[in-house]
This record gives sequence, C-alpha cells and structure tokens, in this order.
Amino acid sequence: MAQALLDENEPEFQEAFIGGPPPLGPGAPPEERLGAFMNAYVERLETHGQLLMVAETETPMARFVTGAYRLHHSHLVALIGEIEPDVDAHFRADALLAPLAAAQYVHQRRTGMTPEQIKAGLGDLHRA
Repeated sequence: MAQALLDENEPEFQEAFIGGPPPLGPGAPPEERLGAFMNAYVERLETHGQLLMVAETETPMARFVTGAYRLHHSHLVALIGEIEPDVDAHFRADALLAPLAAAQYVHQRRTGMTPEQIKAGLGDLHRA
C-alpha cells in the first residue's frame, strides 16, 4: 500500500533528475548534479519520510528491490563514474544512498537534526 502511494510522486522526482533543469537535471557538472540529487532526496524524505519508511521496511530487502532504488542507484553510478572513473561506482552509490534510508532520516529528524544539517553532512560525505 505504501509503495503504491509513493509510486504516484516518484515519476516527478525521476523526471527532475533525468530531464529537468540543472543542476539536478542534465547540463550541470556531475559534481553539482550529485549534490543536487542528494539535496532533492532529502527534500523528498522531508515530505514523504514516514511513508517511505513504511515502504522500505515492508520486507527485509524492500528498499533495494524497487525500480525507484535501482534507478537512483544507476543515476549515481553514472555521475560517480564521470567524477572519478577509477573508483568502484557501484559501491560508492550504495554508500551514498545508505544514509538516505527513510528510517535513518526519520531518526535524525526526531533527534533534532534539521534538513539543512543533514544536507550539509551528506555534502561532506560525497565530497570525501
């Protein structure tokens, strides 16, 4: 049920990073697009975090088997490959998506972190 509700707004998010205006969409350097993607994902979590948490925890691997996760992962793999061709882009994409798990985000917000703090921390992470 939660996944069905999320499927209604996922296409808008995908359209923004696949074909929307820069920096989230094409036309910006890959480093900027990566940062914009992370920030947009935080905004999505801010709006739909509780629902995403339910969808991501329906089964132990629920988060990783959705078409949305696979597309997000593929998008990051492509950007990382442009930024650093010699790194394991698949591992790095998983590492960058891990702190964007909805349960992690909801936990951080409940313990007093702001979206701006989370975005800053993610920016530090992806620049490292």
